[in-house]
Amino acid sequence: MIIRVGLLDRDEVYISRLANYYSTHISGGAQLELHLYTDALALKSQVRNLDVLVADESMLDDAEEYAQKTILSFWSADKHEIDRAGRPVICRYQRANELFRQIQGLAASLKNQGSNYKLNETGRIILFLAGSGGAGCSTAAAGCASYFAKQGKGTIYFSMKQNEEKSLFHNIGRSMTDVRYEIAMWRQLGGTNIGQLQ
Repeated sequence: MIIRVGLLDRDEVYISRLANYYSTHISGGAQLELHLYTDALALKSQVRNLDVLVADESMLDDAEEYAQKTILSFWSADKHEIDRAGRPVICRYQRANELFRQIQGLAASLKNQGSNYKLNETGRIILFLAGSGGAGCSTAAAGCASYFAKQGKGTIYFSMKQNEEKSLFHNIGRSMTDVRYEIAMWRQLGGTNIGQLQ
């Protein structure tokens, strides 16, 4: 899947360096097609062709107009800021690979027509417990997770067993890379209730 990402910033050198870093260092996951803008007028005519836009908020005359055409996020200088005017923010002063991972996280909402930025209120947690090993609890949980995943629902199977049986799944769904990233960010932010982990 190719995701078209627009980067709008006054600092042409900064966004050019980001694009160069991406083209030489990032591989795997969703492929990003980067479009660099230092002029909001040039962006305005092409915004419909973008899936995600990360912009300097001060350069947009009407942020809501852009938000209706693409997934809109703002640049931030504060690594603890996660939301501005109801829109997600991306800290410009972090490692580039983490920055691009955040952009991929925003783009993940394209597939589900929802957003992983806010918790889906219709989501459910189903807990399977057994009094002893061998009761079939893990098999039942894996079957339930597989059923929901095959229906196209976003599903996470999480087991706290030490020796989990890995053959329960046959390449269904994605890896836990995004979850591990969110846990790492939660730790980096001091374990506070900030970020997407909740």
